[in-house]
Amino acid sequence: MSESGRSEGQSAMTQVVVHGAGAGGAEVIGEFQSAGLRVGWNKAMLSQQAHAALHEILQRAGGAVDRLFELRHGALVLLRCRLLGDGASLQLSFDGSQRRRIG
Repeated sequence: MSESGRSEGQSAMTQVVVHGAGAGGAEVIGEFQSAGLRVGWNKAMLSQQAHAALHEILQRAGGAVDRLFELRHGALVLLRCRLLGDGASLQLSFDGSQRRRIG
């Protein structure tokens, strides 16, 4: 699994972000290689490796793989993401996106 300890030559990383119930704001709970994510109109496809990494990140951070989360994929933020089906699918849905300023 690719998490924060990346070496030179690796691809960019996609951050997995959840929002706290209180005033805690957003928390980055993990990341995986961006090369494993392909974004479509309102769904995204994950490679086997990216899916396994995302599944592990979500389980480690609360155990609920059906929870809502954001993906920060470079300047693109996918909002209100959820793994499709029982979590075994290599697809996820999202309810919107926005661009963020990097740097």
